Amino acid sequence: MTASISRSSTGKLLYDPFDGAVTDNWAVVQGTVAIEAGELSVAASGGLVGAGVKSKATYSGTLAYGGRVTVAAGYALVYWHLSGSNYYRFLIPSGASVTATLIRFDAGVPTTLDSEAGVACVVGATYAWKILHNTVTGAIAVYWGGTLILSATDTTYTSGLVYLYSSAATINTAHVHYDNVYVATANTITVSGLPTGWDIICGGVTAHESGGVATLDMAGVALPQSSLDVRDASDVVKVTFTSASDVWGGDVLPVTVSAAYSAQALRRVATAATFSAQTKRVVRAAAAYASQSRRIVLSAAAYAGQAVRKVTSPATYQAQAERVVAALAGRSAQTERRITALAGYAGQAWRGVRAGASLGAQALRRVVRGAGYEAQTNREVKAGASLGAQTSRQVQAAAWCGAQTRRTLDALADHAGQTARVVVTAASCVAQTLRGLSIGSDATSGEISSDARPRSIPGDSRTRGVPGGSRTRPIPSDSRTVYIRND
Repeated sequence: MTASISRSSTGKLLYDPFDGAVTDNWAVVQGTVAIEAGELSVAASGGLVGAGVKSKATYSGTLAYGGRVTVAAGYALVYWHLSGSNYYRFLIPSGASVTATLIRFDAGVPTTLDSEAGVACVVGATYAWKILHNTVTGAIAVYWGGTLILSATDTTYTSGLVYLYSSAATINTAHVHYDNVYVATANTITVSGLPTGWDIICGGVTAHESGGVATLDMAGVALPQSSLDVRDASDVVKVTFTSASDVWGGDVLPVTVSAAYSAQALRRVATAATFSAQTKRVVRAAAAYASQSRRIVLSAAAYAGQAVRKVTSPATYQAQAERVVAALAGRSAQTERRITALAGYAGQAWRGVRAGASLGAQALRRVVRGAGYEAQTNREVKAGASLGAQTSRQVQAAAWCGAQTRRTLDALADHAGQTARVVVTAASCVAQTLRGLSIGSDATSGEISSDARPRSIPGDSRTRGVPGGSRTRPIPSDSRTVYIRND
């Protein structure tokens, strides 16, 4: 699990490491004031017992004051919430075991709020000092070298200047160095967005997470600090906060861990699931369209098959018509031969001629029937062509219904084209059939109209003898064919 940290707000109001001019943040009150080796040197001079500087800015409300101090001689004094002769003062003289005091001055009249004996302030040694004053509760705490030495409760003053002083019982002897002086809005550092069991560490002080937030009370820890670590429940450092402006009391540092990203990831997964569900619906709809397209294609294929069968049926009718015409042509030829024979024997062939005429009429009826077959064939061919056109339209409709079935529909279009060619071929065959029927009809009509007219045989229904000594046979009265033989 990874984490990141940032600073949403800082509590720093003033920080002076004294690497610039004294007058950047301070005004000289008295004595000799200078920057020495990166520290503010405040020394009594001119027959005075004290020297010092005051802040250019006024600070109000709950605040934390601090820095480092080295006493060369005399006392170190810090004033705050100073306004005229009203202020609070912390004083510590130099020595191995001294008494530190916390005093409030009202119009110059002192009131001791707290004191602590046995405090070490060895000459030449550097100590971290810190004063915390909560103007809401009135709680005042003074830390020396990281240890709480003075405390009180007072809400009399809540706003004023800051003074840094040195003093001594003897004139021109007091000398104190100050460094890294700061004013901050609080003595605590707040880190939010922490998972359960995580904690933060800064300046050797640890704060544990509670409700996702850890508040680090810097207490006697000197400020600023250069970094802050965030550790997980296994005491593994997950992220470290560093900044060119360091870490200050009053800083608010939100942490973002992978769990927050996990929530975002869950939302994205939910969104993806929604899209997935929508995709599934689209896929199902596409499948339905594909299924419908398939049914349309199958229907079109069925129509195509029906069309092929319809086209095949006219072809069968055509073949049958051709056979009938051929049979009629054969019978016409036979009739012609018979009529010619009857014409040679006119007297004997009267009934045969009538029978031949009857056969001619029968042939004519068959020709007419053949023409009827041809007309029926023509209608069925047209019906097949209409079905072919309808098949083409349905194939196009199937193409519109599904882009996914385009290749199938293209193949169906090719089959439809083949069907159309078959239909055209069938139409050509029918046309040939029509021409054949027309020729057969003309031939039959010529046969009947060109035969010899029968001559009447008076007074006798029997045939005369045929010259040449051939014998004759009676012509039957039925319509069967009469055969004449020369013997």
